[in-house]
Amino acid sequence: MLAVMTPQQFRIGSYNLFEGAQTTYNRLVEFARDAALDVLCLQEVNGWQNDDAQRCKDFSDKILFLDFSLANTNTEYKIATFTKHAATHKGALVEGFWHGAAVATVKIGEIEVTIVNLHLDPWKEESRVREVGRLLEMVDLTKPTIIVGDFNSLSRDDNYPPNFVEQLRTAGIAKFGAQQLFFDVTDKLRAAGLVDVATQLGVHENTVPSNFSTDKDHELPVRIDYIFATPDLAKQAVKIEVLKNELTDAISDHYPLVTTFQFGEAPSAPAPVVAPPPQQGPPPEPPMPDDAAGIHQEADGSVVLPLHLHDHNA
Repeated sequence: MLAVMTPQQFRIGSYNLFEGAQTTYNRLVEFARDAALDVLCLQEVNGWQNDDAQRCKDFSDKILFLDFSLANTNTEYKIATFTKHAATHKGALVEGFWHGAAVATVKIGEIEVTIVNLHLDPWKEESRVREVGRLLEMVDLTKPTIIVGDFNSLSRDDNYPPNFVEQLRTAGIAKFGAQQLFFDVTDKLRAAGLVDVATQLGVHENTVPSNFSTDKDHELPVRIDYIFATPDLAKQAVKIEVLKNELTDAISDHYPLVTTFQFGEAPSAPAPVVAPPPQQGPPPEPPMPDDAAGIHQEADGSVVLPLHLHDHNA
């Protein structure tokens, strides 16, 4: 159960950049300012680790992020998570991963949420499954947790057409399955008790390709960017969007994924006080008590009280 807290909205975004947004950095800054995010998880921040993470610092300053967690991954494709909330823990997972993951635990009101920003193997599902298995051994899913990023995998919830494998083969794309579609990664996350927030909210939009894309493996529209959450946390998700517009079509080959959570219940408005209707004429006479005690009213309206005779011999 999540702790009771003051009503608060929390927005988290995930965005796989193209080559560190080296040629589209100003557009990325514009996007991040407009999106008004509490946390932004970026994959492929190539070169952002250089010069003591100067690009990360510059990006934080421009967007007014409070802190960031940078994972110096096994490849040139680095990962960074930026937050406007205090980070109580920051770290990186690299051993046993193709790229790696950036981990940040942030305090939102009265609760702490661990955010794992993940980028899985771009080529083989069996490798991605091993990475997810490794990750699940390292995170405590009894605590509020979000796993987000580019999983390079499909979900069976997206109901791809029966001939989609054939379409992939025709396009020369093998990473999602040659004879049948692979759903092993997302199935494994669900089996661990995590919730695919997009599926929960009924959103199944593709996250690649954007108009910017020239990646042959992203030639067909698929959803490969996800946000999974522990069940109590997932219940607080109220909106998820794949942001597709002129700006995001000019930044990366992926579209950004933005999820809004609502923590706590919004206070209900007090019930309006309704004044009684004004009375017409003089107020009614109060009801007379039962005449069992001998009190009665004459026809002219006069009240007759009984005489109590005392027996002095009693």
